[in-house]
Amino acid sequence: MKPSGHSAFPVLVLMLLLAFPASADTRATVPVTVSVVGGELQAASSGVVAFPAVTLDGTDHDSAAVSAPSFTLVDARGTGEGWNLTMQSSDLTDGSSVIRAANVKFDPAGGSLSKVKGQAVDASSGPKETGSGQVSLDTTRKVVTTSAGYGKGRYVYEPQSASFSLHVDASTLTGNYTGTITATLSSGP
Repeated sequence: MKPSGHSAFPVLVLMLLLAFPASADTRATVPVTVSVVGGELQAASSGVVAFPAVTLDGTDHDSAAVSAPSFTLVDARGTGEGWNLTMQSSDLTDGSSVIRAANVKFDPAGGSLSKVKGQAVDASSGPKETGSGQVSLDTTRKVVTTSAGYGKGRYVYEPQSASFSLHVDASTLTGNYTGTITATLSSGP
C-alpha cells in the first residue's frame, strides 16, 4: 500500500506549533535605575535696602525703606529637613561715624513668597514669613521658615520695602552711611 500525502501534513503542523508556541511572550522588560544626588541650600539677593534722606532738626527720625531686595531661596538637598532664612545687619558707617545695627529694624510680615519650581508654598508649613513683629537686626533674626517636609525647590521672597526701618538719633553726624544686611539660609525648622 502506498502512503497518502496527507499524513505528513499533521506532522508538519505539529512541528511548527512546537517551534513557535502560541503563548510566546511578545514583551521584554528592561530594568531602569537612577541615582538622585542632593544639592545644597542657596540664597541670592538682588536690589538694595535704601532709606530716604534724613534732615536733622534736633529730633529723632524713624523712616521706612523706599526699596527692598528680593531673595532667591533654593533647597536642592532632597532631604526635606526644612530651612530658615535669617537676617543680620552690620553697623552703618561713614568714616568714623556710626549708626548702630540696633537701629536697623525689620518686620517679617506682608512680603510675598512664590514658588519658581518645586513644592507649592503652604500657608501653615511654609515657606512663610515668621511674622514675629518688628525686630532689630543687630543680632541674627529668623524671618522666613519652613517645617520639615516643606520648602523643597526654588522660591522668590520679596519683602515689602516698608518692612525695613531705620532709627536716626538727633545726635547723628551728617554723612552718607553704608552697611550690609546678611541673609543666610540654614537647615532646620
